[in-house]
Amino acid sequence: MLSVLVVAMTALPYVIAFGLALLVCLMAWASFVNPVAGVALMIATYVLTAMGAAAALKLGLFITLADLSLTLIAMVAIIRWITGRRPRYDPLVRAWLLLTLVWYVLFALGVAKYSTLAGVYFRDYFYLWASVTYLLTFELSQQQLRGSIQAMLMGGGAMVVLTLYRWVLLALGQPDSFWFEGKDSIRVITAGGAQMLALCFVVGVTAWSGLARKRGGWMAMAALLVPFLALLGHRSVWIAALAAVATAWWLARVSRTGRAAGTVLPVLAGLVLVVTVAALLPSADVSGRLSASVAEATQQKSTLAWRVDSWRELLTDFAGGGPAVWAAGRPFGSTMRRFIEAEGAETIATAHSHYISLLVRGGLVGLGAYLAAQLIALRRLLRQTNHEHDVSDHTLALLTVCCMVYAVPYGTDYLQGIVLGLAYSRASLLRPRARPPSAQEVGGAHRLRAYLP
Repeated sequence: MLSVLVVAMTALPYVIAFGLALLVCLMAWASFVNPVAGVALMIATYVLTAMGAAAALKLGLFITLADLSLTLIAMVAIIRWITGRRPRYDPLVRAWLLLTLVWYVLFALGVAKYSTLAGVYFRDYFYLWASVTYLLTFELSQQQLRGSIQAMLMGGGAMVVLTLYRWVLLALGQPDSFWFEGKDSIRVITAGGAQMLALCFVVGVTAWSGLARKRGGWMAMAALLVPFLALLGHRSVWIAALAAVATAWWLARVSRTGRAAGTVLPVLAGLVLVVTVAALLPSADVSGRLSASVAEATQQKSTLAWRVDSWRELLTDFAGGGPAVWAAGRPFGSTMRRFIEAEGAETIATAHSHYISLLVRGGLVGLGAYLAAQLIALRRLLRQTNHEHDVSDHTLALLTVCCMVYAVPYGTDYLQGIVLGLAYSRASLLRPRARPPSAQEVGGAHRLRAYLP
């Protein structure tokens, strides 16, 4: 008996290693043949990271769970590209490939000059590149789009559970050790986690506004998410969600099948829930904390003041960088050291704006390529008028708007990459046709196209 136990304990590490290797192979194969599997893997990684499962290995630098997952996604994308499953070379894809070229040249220069530090600075850009490029290798069907959005909605549900769990701990005076903002803060998940809730909310708003097929569960979810978005107090996420709502209202106004009034219904229903929660939980001082979060934006040492000072310093440094920096930015590994007047101290933190970061790590060429891809995709998606699907082209357009606004005060991670990848992949199939549209097509689309360039 003892000898059997010894053999079992000796073999256990090898069995675990074999099982993990088999699991990786299965995930790689599933991601290769079905984009929903790849999206689900990235969403699961995002949620697990939010829960605290960040560091996986330490091999000179920390290898995180996201590093492992997104490297797998990148490898699948490369294999699909090599085996001929690449997107059409239209202007959208060319713009993305130009940005890819700029980033990898800067990464190579950074490795030569700064060694492993270049990899640390390149990490978030690699995540974005891998998620978008992976989805660009698929011609997404409606079923695959629906499955991908459902994976995101499930991730949003997990974020809601995590939020409730941490709020309970906060009420009990035992805040979650993984959260960093302090025991008195009701911001128990990061802005990235709140942005996932905002994206799920936008999906429901699209159904409410008649810009996609009605789905009762998605519509109810939109109203239920408003209290979470409001109470978490991430002002930038509020603005991003409201920008998508305003766009949905406009689209519903100019579309024959849209319902502009339906756009505001989930917002109003959610606000009623917020007032109810504030009334039922006076001891938690919910309204006081929410008011403090709003008032903080106008204070001298607010996060807004920090961002403005940071952007000004980075733009000044960029302007003095010379023609090479203006064209393509600085190599990865070079620091963003700058003085923040609002704090009276230096920082080397990220730019807290994806667009400013693109200037620093891509210059005018990189920023121009990124904006070109965004605007081409958005224009193509907005021109469509088919609202009969669960995930319509207008759904993807509104999600893109939400991500574009969110990218002003924050960096763009692989959650945004999933949304942009879905939008780019779908938009790449909507290339302008050589023949003129028929009279019937013109009649169904003229009200929208009159408002678009």
